[in-house]
Amino acid sequence: MKREFNLSYVYYFLNVAETGSISRSAEWLHVTQPTLSGAIATLERELDVHLFDRIGKNRIVLNRFGKVFYERARDAFFALDQAVEELQDMKDTSMGKVCFSLPSSQMFSQTIRRFVALYPRVSVCQSATDLHFTRQQLLDGELDFAVSYLPHPGIDFAWVPFLKTNLQLILSADQDFPTAPVPLSVLKERPVVLCTDNNLFPDLCGALFGRAGVQPRYQYIGPSPEEAAHHILHNQAIAVTCPDFSRTLSDHFTGVSSVQTISVDRESGGCEMGMVVRKNHYLPHAARELITMIANENGNTGQFALWEA
Repeated sequence: MKREFNLSYVYYFLNVAETGSISRSAEWLHVTQPTLSGAIATLERELDVHLFDRIGKNRIVLNRFGKVFYERARDAFFALDQAVEELQDMKDTSMGKVCFSLPSSQMFSQTIRRFVALYPRVSVCQSATDLHFTRQQLLDGELDFAVSYLPHPGIDFAWVPFLKTNLQLILSADQDFPTAPVPLSVLKERPVVLCTDNNLFPDLCGALFGRAGVQPRYQYIGPSPEEAAHHILHNQAIAVTCPDFSRTLSDHFTGVSSVQTISVDRESGGCEMGMVVRKNHYLPHAARELITMIANENGNTGQFALWEA
């Protein structure tokens, strides 16, 4: 049966469902409480079901009918927003906005600067967040894409690798290590510090340590070359880092002969960096261009086409 709804009433319903309060929603929507209550009542009459249950004097919650309608209506409004965004994007591909998350705030900085120079009318929004928060931002449409060392679990995401790399070890020259590249097994039962501004790095190392069957005593110290230097120079620990941050650490030890940098072999310490997007989600032209530039200028896995994944 074909039904026609007032979209404003459905929008009001979504807001009330999220606040759980007619008064708070009325204030946020800049309408009177009677107007908002009347809109909800009209919507319920059109649907021929009640959507809310009242708890106490001032709080209402979705009932089983309301929960179903909320999920579908929210998806429908999201689809409408996407349609408007896609139309605007089609009108002028040199404009728009691209939002993305990187494991490290300084990663691909030269490529991003070149992109900004090529597309000065595109607004660029960059963040560095943890894996869980990045996933939620992708699902909510707040991010167009993310760069990750780990695939994002779940059927909602596509992850396509574009860069293969290896872990790096920085340690005192006094430590007797085999010729590089070394297996991760050399870290067995050794004290280790994980040093990088890559907030996904502890998860990556945990996965690689587990795969290699080693359980070193490690702690994450973040982007702190000074703290890493203290551990290394006093022979207290081995610093494990990724290539994009190893240069920062190496610069900190310029002229210091008592420090050595060793690569971990590809079999045990190899990892891939990939692009992550939400499946079945429109990817703006600006985001596609930036993804292509990052992959082509920094990747080593060949032709890259994330939107075909």
